Amino acid sequence: GLLPATINQPKTTFSFSVLNDFIRDNLECGTSARNYYNKLRRITSNVFPHLVSVISCQWQLLKLLKWAGFGHQKDSPKPRSLVLFCPTCPQPGINVYPEATDDLLNWKYNWTLIMDGNFKAEHLYDRQTDRQVWLMDGLGFMVSRSPYHEYLVASHYSIEQSSCNNHKAVNQVNSSHAWLEATGIGATACAHHGCFVPHSVVDFQKEERCAVASFYGFLGVHCVISFYDMNCSHMRKLRQRVGNNDFLNFPKDLEIVPGIGIWHMHGHQPQCFFRYAPLYIEGAGWIDGEVIETLWSILNIVTESTRRMSSPHRQELLDFQMNDSNFMKMICMG
Repeated sequence: GLLPATINQPKTTFSFSVLNDFIRDNLECGTSARNYYNKLRRITSNVFPHLVSVISCQWQLLKLLKWAGFGHQKDSPKPRSLVLFCPTCPQPGINVYPEATDDLLNWKYNWTLIMDGNFKAEHLYDRQTDRQVWLMDGLGFMVSRSPYHEYLVASHYSIEQSSCNNHKAVNQVNSSHAWLEATGIGATACAHHGCFVPHSVVDFQKEERCAVASFYGFLGVHCVISFYDMNCSHMRKLRQRVGNNDFLNFPKDLEIVPGIGIWHMHGHQPQCFFRYAPLYIEGAGWIDGEVIETLWSILNIVTESTRRMSSPHRQELLDFQMNDSNFMKMICMG
């Protein structure tokens, strides 16, 4: 098949095989659209237009719509509906049915999550914003842009120095990042299987604003074991911060059990070990609480190219990369 470069008077088309080859190059080798375009020029001749990056975004969206079953539906995709999540984590209504389950309060129905920030995924300010087109804003792993920025403007996040040790995530707020639109990204993943949680990835403006990692909903879950490298200070006023915020809320019966990954634990004071180490948390299982670090190492293959992309293109590319990461996790389970 062929995909036209534009819907208005098309003069150039791209074959499906070329577009699929670009997706594979991008996922496995981190090849940017510009580098792939230059590769095509060398293989053929200098006849391709400057629309390669636009076409790649459209093709990635079409693939996601097809995989999510929206090919012949009239309904529009909803937030997080175009991407995959972990098939083994308990999800009431999907793989756990409350009417057929004796006790949803049992530890085996807990969610075990890990939150972390990636400061290599920074982003420069856009040069032009008037002609930007958002193809899948909020439909994947990154949160919807407008509500998130409304949250940032309305939230008066108090900056506190860590009372434990000199954690970079807290104390780097004093650093100057005037040239950056985002100093990195924060994400949530399931701690057992290493799958990114849909609609939970946010941009950092300065320091890690941990509360924004709770932007997703805990649908039907009664207990969440949450690992974060500075939970000893983050959890102290979490309920208070969320209670005073119009954009965030926790169910009243939701229990949050804080934990710290075993590798980061060695940077804390001794009293943190027995309170937050995963081996001392009932129901956490045999985990290290650091699986998201392995996900960053793969995602960082493309962060250098996304640094200078437009905001929509960057969001769509990161969503597609994280969806492929979840897909690879799924097919290797069992």
